Amino acid sequence: MKKLPLLLACAILLFTFSTQAQLTTYSSLTGPITSTPVSEDDYHGSMSQLYLFNTGIARVEAMGKTAVAESNSAVYALYNPALLGDVKDIEVQGGYMNPTQPSFGGNYLNFTVAGKVLKRTTVAATMQRINYRTFLFTDELGTVIRRVDPYDSRYQLALSHRIIEAEKHLVDAGAAINYSQEFYYKDFQGYGFTIDAGLRYSYKPDSVHQLSIGLSSNNMLNQPMHAQLKDFPDASDYNLPQVLRAGVAYHFTPRKEVTSRHLRLFDAALHLQYDELLNSDFFTAFKGGAEIKLAEILALRAGYYTSEYALLSGDFAYTGYNEYKAFTYGAGIEIPFEKLLKSQLPLLVGFDYCSLPFYSPTDITTLAYTEYKEKFTIFNARAVWKLR
Repeated sequence: MKKLPLLLACAILLFTFSTQAQLTTYSSLTGPITSTPVSEDDYHGSMSQLYLFNTGIARVEAMGKTAVAESNSAVYALYNPALLGDVKDIEVQGGYMNPTQPSFGGNYLNFTVAGKVLKRTTVAATMQRINYRTFLFTDELGTVIRRVDPYDSRYQLALSHRIIEAEKHLVDAGAAINYSQEFYYKDFQGYGFTIDAGLRYSYKPDSVHQLSIGLSSNNMLNQPMHAQLKDFPDASDYNLPQVLRAGVAYHFTPRKEVTSRHLRLFDAALHLQYDELLNSDFFTAFKGGAEIKLAEILALRAGYYTSEYALLSGDFAYTGYNEYKAFTYGAGIEIPFEKLLKSQLPLLVGFDYCSLPFYSPTDITTLAYTEYKEKFTIFNARAVWKLR
């Protein structure tokens, strides 16, 4: 049994790397870049806003986009389904982000329902959707002949099981199935199913310290999207991002209580994470974040994020890459009614918020810097009903 977590981690890595495509390499992008064709098996950028850039989770964005080793909500299963092991009760969560892209507007929605179905098993269902700006097509006279409301969506069903629960060691394993849709209009869309898997090991020597290590593979089998294009019946399938995420989290929970209501004086968390896009040889990210929670009510968060992402031309050729760097910050509030009111109401309500500038890229080839003045804002709310 002690070797099971290591075997599961090896299995996730084996399945992930065995489905990795033959990629266009970094060496072809060094020096003066003109236009390097992209392999048919490479990821071409589809649904990148939903899968790579916009998490729509205020705590994740505020803590440098870290989301693989520790969580405070079931919605984290989007990035590592094993984190559902943190859900001990029944939870409903919703989130809203606006806008989704600088100068293009749009909004983002997510909704999650989760709960324990067995002593060590948790399930969750999540919906994500990004609505982009409306496009109007007109004829020569200016009459509107078509209105297009494009969107990307993902529906996930996730399950996590605690396979080891010892005095100092916890191991959670999780898996999820996703249905994704890229919609432009009825006869111009793509859809497909993908599989995620994750693992999280936690070492808890006492009630004060906890160290967690998380590993996840999103779209681990490198499943394609199926194109449905009425005007292009021979359109080929195309890939969604295949992302490997690894990270660590340290949680410090002192025993000292601040009031007669048994609220802890403070909690602290530190996250570090690395992301690698496996079906495109040009996306990496390093992330870090921290959180301090005061009296189990007010949470203050900050983080830092840096990544490199390829630039693609209209004919799917690499023309260079952008580098993104940003400091992040945000806050949250939790209301533990049972403790605050000394009542029998087993309810916790939480609100998370961040408002940040869009991440401004630097073109590494030309060193051109694009500064976005606009900000995006994310609100998340969740309610947790504690099981007796």
